[in-house]
Amino acid sequence: MFVDWTEGFLPENPVADPSVASQTGYPQSKWVGERMLARAAERTELAPIIVRIGQLCGGRNGSWNTSEWVPSIVRSGQLLGCLPRADGVS
Repeated sequence: MFVDWTEGFLPENPVADPSVASQTGYPQSKWVGERMLARAAERTELAPIIVRIGQLCGGRNGSWNTSEWVPSIVRSGQLLGCLPRADGVS
């Protein structure tokens, strides 16, 4: 079960020009990942999305701070039996 949650959703379009990524690894890797998913969408039936969660792992002990927004949504989904739905802008 999903909850319709489209208000405040801002669609983004892939950027084809690699010069938009500055000369450091982080924005370059984001650009490469975005292009890979855009190409997959063009050539397959896949409909990939990018979710920028802010961090990929926790602190030194490997735990993720449960008060961060992604773990909070996941935990809420477990408790409520549903997750937010953001299919796009109508």
